[in-house]
This record gives sequence, C-alpha cells and structure tokens, in this order.
Amino acid sequence: MTAFLGFVAAVVVYIAFLLWSLAPLVRRPRGAGGRLRIALGLLLLSANLLPLLGLPMVLMASLFGGETGERATTVMLFPRTLPIYLSNIHDRASASATVIEIAYPMTIAGVRYTPIISTACTPRRMLSIDKMVNIQHSDNYPTASGGAFVGHAGNATIAIDDSSQLCAPGLMGQLRPGPYPDYRTRVGSGLVAYVVRGAANETQLYELHYHGEAVTADDISLRPPQIVRIYQAPARDLVALDDLWPMRQRGEDSISTPDMITAYRRLPAQENACVHFIIASMDFKELKPKVDRYQMTDFRDMPVAQRPAYCRDVLARRIPRPAAVPIAPSS
Repeated sequence: MTAFLGFVAAVVVYIAFLLWSLAPLVRRPRGAGGRLRIALGLLLLSANLLPLLGLPMVLMASLFGGETGERATTVMLFPRTLPIYLSNIHDRASASATVIEIAYPMTIAGVRYTPIISTACTPRRMLSIDKMVNIQHSDNYPTASGGAFVGHAGNATIAIDDSSQLCAPGLMGQLRPGPYPDYRTRVGSGLVAYVVRGAANETQLYELHYHGEAVTADDISLRPPQIVRIYQAPARDLVALDDLWPMRQRGEDSISTPDMITAYRRLPAQENACVHFIIASMDFKELKPKVDRYQMTDFRDMPVAQRPAYCRDVLARRIPRPAAVPIAPSS
C-alpha cells in the first residue's frame, strides 16, 4: 500500500508542478524566468510521450539511488502507468493467485531445520522501457507476492527470497509437488538459501546455491528443496498492492536477494572486511560442487584489538535487521 499511495502523491505533485510551469501561458510571459518555466513544462509534457526527454530528471533522481530514478520515470509516464496500476488493482479483486509452498531442509551445526516459504503468483500488466525510447507493454507478466523469509535457527539467521524464480514456471503449470526441478530440467532457475552466523569481525555469510544435490559448506548443508503444495487462493487476500507496480520491480530481472543480504554485499571497502563470504555452488565445467571463500579487503592498519568493536558498530549501522521468526528444529 505504501508504494501505491506514494505513487499517487508523487503524480499529484508532478501535475501541480506542470501547472505551475505552464501558468505563464495564460498571460504574456514576463522575462526569462517565465519563458524558462514554459520551456520546462513543455519538456516534461513531451516526456510523457518520449521518456528520453525526461532523462535529465531521471538522472537527477538516480543520484538518490537507481530505484528512485525508475520511480521518477513511472511518475513522468503517469498517463500510461497510473491506468495500468489501477487496472491491476481492479483485477486483483476477482483474480486467483497460484500459491507455491517450498520447504528448505537444512542442517546447521548438526541440527536440522525445515523452513517453509510461501509465494503467491499472479499476472499483472506492466510497461518496460528499452534505452529510454521504446515503450514495451506486457499484459501477463509473472508477479510474485511474498516469497521472502528471515528466521533465527539457533545462533544463525536463515534468509531466503525465492520470489523471482517461481512465478513464471508456476503460472505455466511447470511445477509439481515434490523435489524442486534442478538446472537440468530447464524449469525455473536455481534456488538460493543464505545463512549468517558469527558476530563482529567473525561474521560469516553463506550462500548455498541449489543445483540438484545437497549443497554443503563447513557444517552447513542444504538438501534438495521440496515443493510442499501448490494451490489457488483469492489474490486480494495474498497479493499486496505494492507488488502490482506498473513497471519492473527490483529483482524481477535476476535472482532476487533478501534486503539484509544485499546490504552485506554492498558494504564499502574496509567495512566489508568484517564479513567472511562463503559461496557453495556447482562448477558447471567440472560438474562438481565447489566452495569459494572471500574476504573482500583487509583492515589496513587497524590494531587487532579494535576490530571486534569496529565491526559491531559497522554492522549495527549498515545491516537492516528485519523481523525474524524463530525456527524450531525438525526431526
């Protein structure tokens, strides 16, 4: 709901700014300021037809983040994006969502856990822009709601976001209850589970990339995920309004990543020395499992005794801590 209300508010502000820019047209423009306002208003009006003309505004918004620039484009194209958004919301009231539940059997330090993640899938209408010129329409873009999970398993945190991998094959009926298809079936793409444990400068971030067999790094293991069930449910009960955004959302073009994990990956130089990255995946040339380990930088000349306090402060400030559910051990 937040994105929808913010979008409507931004459109209202944008229209008000357009009216202010074009107001000198109702009377003779006075001076260079009036003519400049009219030129700016005409430029932004033209950007509603050709996004390339709004590129300066998008670039300025992008200074606050790439997602902000994309949102600015959506506002400039409101004569097209707002009706699509409203249409998606209208369709949600009577549509059904395909709900996919997947269990992730994991072992951490000898203890078994099986978190189950639920993703609701539905098609939506949307626009995409190729090189800020060509506007492309899609009437049935696979859209996920939910699918993100953060939980505490003992002294470790498990984070999973399988939303971008499931909805395309799920809506086409390519998924069935049972083991999740591996890369050899060419259905969907590999699922990823993340485990964070340790603290301060001993923080460890594990990426476990499922490839058809158990994935193991140290004393952490991910066994083949299982599709528990697939069923239909009213979309209005499961699909959030924010997920019906009329343009591409973050993570829809690639494997989605929980926000907490993205924050770890984006730690700046020196600060990322606090984290040991361990990636367990498949070597597709050798067709054998592999484990890669990285520690991006060193602590430069920081004394060893100061590193724990430094890292505790850095990670407390930089890493979001979403609400996490406790995960009970499974038999």
